[in-house]
Amino acid sequence: MKYLELYLRKVFTVDLRALAVMRIWLAGIILTDLAIRASDMEAHYSNMGVLPLHVLHQHLWLPHFFSLHTLSGLWQVQLILLYWLPCLRFLCC
Repeated sequence: MKYLELYLRKVFTVDLRALAVMRIWLAGIILTDLAIRASDMEAHYSNMGVLPLHVLHQHLWLPHFFSLHTLSGLWQVQLILLYWLPCLRFLCC
């Protein structure tokens, strides 16, 4: 029984170096995605873009819905919501 336990510990151990490399790659992918999204900030996330807030509220919005992204149609506010608030969340935890 002791040999089985030793074998299972050897087989199912976690390589911390592999986890560290995976976290670095994942962070790189997320940062690349955010950089790509930043180039289309005004076209997709502002009132000058695809779906202005007044059209959203006229046709698709119900009174019990809530989203921080509907507080303003300025791309600068969306930039703060998309990039800086998640950074603050990780700093606080």
